[in-house]
Amino acid sequence: MFDIPHRFTATGLWTPKPFRDRSLAGRLGNHWEFSGIFTAQSGRPFSVWNGASLTAGGDYNADGGGGAVGGGYYDRPNAPLAGTVPTSFTNQEFINGIFLPTAFSAPVIGTDGNLGRDTYRGPHQINLDAAISRSFPIGEGRAISLRIEGFNATNKVNLYLPNSDLSLALRPDKTFSTTSSFGKSTSAFDGRALQASLRFTF
Repeated sequence: MFDIPHRFTATGLWTPKPFRDRSLAGRLGNHWEFSGIFTAQSGRPFSVWNGASLTAGGDYNADGGGGAVGGGYYDRPNAPLAGTVPTSFTNQEFINGIFLPTAFSAPVIGTDGNLGRDTYRGPHQINLDAAISRSFPIGEGRAISLRIEGFNATNKVNLYLPNSDLSLALRPDKTFSTTSSFGKSTSAFDGRALQASLRFTF
């Protein structure tokens, strides 16, 4: 659905046997399984647009809306001057704000802006899901299985795309506020989550 130019995924399974099986340490410390899935990918592309009406400072082409999915206004402004906006950003810059709304000028009313679609790329994503498991036999045909899982085990902050609707920064006089949420990532995907399960098989 989205252009992700780089994506790396690796899975692993490790079952170490550091002790002799017949020893007490072996019965307790061997046969544990350590598994994981690691994913790293480029950020998703996004566009800067204006969701306001013509009278509020948007709808540049004066078509009355309809450009957005499900209706509403979706008009792109003019591209910023060369060198005004960097081509890549750090996570901290996404949090603080990657650009100001004043960098994007409005086109002549009745025309479309020259800023392209999906011009910028959002925050990268890194995630590790890990698990530890083992089955303990307790007689013929019976066993207890323990599994402990960690989702986003490293608790990496994976940010959502930044707010890219210029109308978030529009004042009633059609000027832009420089302290709005425009250009900032204000949400993130889920942090670390742990779960454990115990299963009896007979």
